[in-house]
Amino acid sequence: MGRCQEDIEALECLNAVQVRADLLDKPYRRSDDDALVFSTAIVEIIDQVDPHRIAIPLAAGTHLDHTLTRDGALTVLKARGLTNVFFYADLPYFAGRETAQIAQELNAIAVPGIAANDRERALKREALTKYRSQMPLLRKSYGRFLKSVLSPNAERFYRYQPN
Repeated sequence: MGRCQEDIEALECLNAVQVRADLLDKPYRRSDDDALVFSTAIVEIIDQVDPHRIAIPLAAGTHLDHTLTRDGALTVLKARGLTNVFFYADLPYFAGRETAQIAQELNAIAVPGIAANDRERALKREALTKYRSQMPLLRKSYGRFLKSVLSPNAERFYRYQPN
């Protein structure tokens, strides 16, 4: 079973729909210009769904693909004048790093008061179990922090404030 199938199963748990590009994770790509590849993919997604609101990773951690997604999305969104943009702290990759400074550098302010209730945390827990290929590595790399992903106040969102 591949990652795409795991995504499908996790999204079913959450009754969510994913719109994605056919981009491989960094170890499997051969592109010399990842920034252009990501920006092009984001343009295609935006053209496909015409979003009224968009959430992109804050990329506060070490996940290169999240950084490329964030930077590509910001380039495209600025060029198109789209302003209803939010960043999310990409759990568990930021591993507790301070997100406020990165959000400030991106002209984003914290969105207060988003807490998951018991039902939502149970759905998240169920969705996480679908990532059979990733959980052993995440447990090894993030250990105790991974459990905090299920806490009521784990999610952190920031609203983009364009210049």
